[in-house]
Amino acid sequence: GTYQVCMHVATSNTCIRDTCFNINVTIPTPAPCNTHASFIDSAVNATNTTHYFYNTSTATPGVATYSIWNFGDGSPVVNSSGLTNQSHTYTASGTYNVCLKVISAQTSGSATCADSVCHTIQVQVPAPNPCNLVPRVSIQNQNNVYSFTNTSSTVASSISWSFGDSTTGSGNSVTHTYNHAGTYQVCMHVATSNTCIRDTCFNINVTIPTPNTCAVNAGFRWQTSPTTSTTNNNYTIYFLNTTTSLSLRDSIIWNFGDGTSSHQLNPIHNFSSTNGRDTVCLTVIHKDSFNNAICTSQICKVISFPNLIAFPNPAQTSVSFSVNLQQPTPIYAFIYNMQNVLVGQVLQQGVSGSNIVTFNVAGLATGYYYIRVYYNGSVHYTRFFKQ
Repeated sequence: GTYQVCMHVATSNTCIRDTCFNINVTIPTPAPCNTHASFIDSAVNATNTTHYFYNTSTATPGVATYSIWNFGDGSPVVNSSGLTNQSHTYTASGTYNVCLKVISAQTSGSATCADSVCHTIQVQVPAPNPCNLVPRVSIQNQNNVYSFTNTSSTVASSISWSFGDSTTGSGNSVTHTYNHAGTYQVCMHVATSNTCIRDTCFNINVTIPTPNTCAVNAGFRWQTSPTTSTTNNNYTIYFLNTTTSLSLRDSIIWNFGDGTSSHQLNPIHNFSSTNGRDTVCLTVIHKDSFNNAICTSQICKVISFPNLIAFPNPAQTSVSFSVNLQQPTPIYAFIYNMQNVLVGQVLQQGVSGSNIVTFNVAGLATGYYYIRVYYNGSVHYTRFFKQ
């Protein structure tokens, strides 16, 4: 427009002058905003929990453009450079307002230009399938060759076995031969999906006939020292010799499975184990009154060590353990009482780094319990005392 500018100047009360003049002001017309926000949702029906959003917007040519996505479910807003497409997975059913804002940034000679658009979408998250898996096993023994077969009513997608002597197997039917007499705990881990997993464990008594009947029958029990420390995988184990008909003339040989041995009646041994278990054998050489060897009796048992640390221990209302993972993987954890009855289980999706898994044990009776944990194809153990 045209504006009159005036200056009023005075040197005294009697010396006063005015001067006025016109100026013409022109303001450049801003460039038109050519940015228009639009997008398409690719989901064909409400049961698609993952939605693909295609950015069909147009932007002011020749300037920097930014896209801001808000998926309407409280998840973080996604900012990106350019007219980017996005995908998003919804975890709960509902109606969501998805919004896209497109900004063409300000440059010399042009103003910032922005446009927004929102669309309402429907999401229906399917209910999880019920887990009706009841694990069952049939057992056959022929000349100490054991056959284990999964007879569960539901078809499984994954079956793994542990035979109680530090060996494992996989498949619907497996066979296993034990090299030593003893009691072994056999476990079948069966799954039909990532959320339908069951464990079943049972004991088998393996007897290996000897050519001659020996007057002594080797046997022993063991327990972990109550003050043992899991630091650096060190475990102190007390052994009690329960051999029947043992005499002072008989020779006793303990083999602890770690390259060491002992001739003590009831030894105490410190294990440094990284695989969570060792096979311990007790051999008794029975001798006559002339100190001649008559026969030999041997028994071997797998000694399991906790390679996880349960805390707090003793526990009152809850007990936890920590797992470090190199990459995300499911963590399956099961609690058993000392009668090998499953009393609790947790399935947790593990993340890279440290993971804390917690059980609610407030309803458990006072006593000892052990935890079996599966992840990355391996089995880990720990135990705790419920006050």
